[in-house]
Amino acid sequence: MVGEGSAKVIQDIIYDSSREKGAGFVATISGVLMLFFGASAAFTHLQDAMNEIWQVKADRSFSLRRFLRYRLLSFVMVLIAGSLLLGSLLISAALAAFSDFTLSYQADIGDFLHTIDFMVSFGIMFFMFFLAFKYVPDAHIASRDVMVGAGLT
Repeated sequence: MVGEGSAKVIQDIIYDSSREKGAGFVATISGVLMLFFGASAAFTHLQDAMNEIWQVKADRSFSLRRFLRYRLLSFVMVLIAGSLLLGSLLISAALAAFSDFTLSYQADIGDFLHTIDFMVSFGIMFFMFFLAFKYVPDAHIASRDVMVGAGLT
């Protein structure tokens, strides 16, 4: 898939990262902190944009409890979205492998499995957008409206 030079660089990176035991811990902690702050910044921008769309003025008075809850919520939403996307990828890969395996036995099952793959992917994306549209803005939006928006998106 990659050339010999690229493969050598990847091997060197993996080898170097496994040699230093303490550096992996520091890199993991700094990576989690970066993810935490990056997720909260992205979440803040997304919430501001959705509040502007819904013409809602957010309560911006400072409270340490609200600040920490808000940052934790943004981090959890990024983890949920990543988990859902990874799950969708794994399901799609499993269905594709199963389709290739069964194609030699029964040719008609390939279309059925592609339909199942589409429905699962659509359902996961629908759920992600539903959560974002329902819980990110400060406005209280009816679930029926959120479902329409998530389905069209």
